[in-house]
Amino acid sequence: MTKFQRLFVFITLALLPLHALEKIVSVHAGGRLETRKRAYFTFFGITLPEATASPEALPYLIQLLKGRSVRLSFERPGEKPDRAGAFAAYVDFVCDTCAEAKVTSAGNTMDFSTPLIPVQELLLQQGFAQTDTAVAFSKRSYYLYLQKKAQKEGVGMWAPR
Repeated sequence: MTKFQRLFVFITLALLPLHALEKIVSVHAGGRLETRKRAYFTFFGITLPEATASPEALPYLIQLLKGRSVRLSFERPGEKPDRAGAFAAYVDFVCDTCAEAKVTSAGNTMDFSTPLIPVQELLLQQGFAQTDTAVAFSKRSYYLYLQKKAQKEGVGMWAPR
């Protein structure tokens, strides 16, 4: 991504509300998400394991998110992207199979009753992610709880090998 493209994405994101609805076109290793606007996001508050620790994590994430509309929300609005140009966000996918889902055909607006599934929580419950303990954030204690529960249940990367 060129400096101009990064600047364009940064300005575009700065003008977005705290909650933006985006369509995911690609999921890359490490949980890097690409939107149809060519903006990149990572999961705020969690880290994904190396492929050797949990080989099921990336295919699961691709199946879960590719082509879906997601709501991106930010713990710290106005934060700059990482070195690779990705912004850290909470990611909730729109439950398009739920009866109450109301997303427009353009995929960029939703009704307030549209069911949303928090992806970070789902990944932690499945044992496909760990809580990022390097930073303080509002959902940290809940994420640690979900991680410890997955460890006790022996799922995902916590499964006996």
